[in-house]
Amino acid sequence: ATLVLPHGALTNTQRLEVYAEMYWLRMRDTLRDAFAKTRAAVGDERFDGFVADFLREHPSTHFSLDRLGAQFAQTLPAELRDAAALEWARAESFLAVDAPVVEFSALQAHPAETWGALSLELHPSVRVLRGTVVWRTGFTVQLADISAEETAALEAAQRGAPLGEVLEPFGDDAQAALDALTSWFGESMVSLLRESAARDARHPPRPPHRGARAAAARARLLLPETLALAAAPAGAQHPRDHGAGAARGLGAGA
Repeated sequence: ATLVLPHGALTNTQRLEVYAEMYWLRMRDTLRDAFAKTRAAVGDERFDGFVADFLREHPSTHFSLDRLGAQFAQTLPAELRDAAALEWARAESFLAVDAPVVEFSALQAHPAETWGALSLELHPSVRVLRGTVVWRTGFTVQLADISAEETAALEAAQRGAPLGEVLEPFGDDAQAALDALTSWFGESMVSLLRESAARDARHPPRPPHRGARAAAARARLLLPETLALAAAPAGAQHPRDHGAGAARGLGAGA
């Protein structure tokens, strides 16, 4: 018996239709994988509807489908956006290029009164969301809950602001500022420490009234804690307790 029936050659239009269907399925599967928890929460049918709506308005423009979901979370219903944004942040963090990291001792090597004029370059894997920071150490993606003050501070650091400006959200709470600062170094979030004068046009300075005087004030607030930390055991330089907030690694088999 004949199991496969003969058929004529496909027309050009039919070939394009097959290609279009295969490409759609690849894009759908890419987003299904990147937003697995969102998909599980709403079901395949509803999720695929979100994907179809998204792709009509946001067709792929990058050579790699790994970047396809960059704007997907913002197009979802409001009740799904935060969770989907966190999923995307984790995916982006895992795919980010690697970079060297510097330890807190690199900051301690500078006189404390000059700290306010220095700026931090965060590791490329760092992603800051409302109340959460995501980053990668090796092949493991980490996440931690953070305060509104630390969220604002990390956002300032991402803009390339000088350290005095970065720490402004903590107000007069020098201990909270120091805890956050040492956590960033201790958790491999900082790739580079530089003089603020080296900032380029991508990171324009803030208005003068939030400049040198604020930086100097923050440096003075941190000075006593800096001296205490310098004499503390190395283990005291990692104050954040992740608890249940640490994420699993997103390796190839995750």
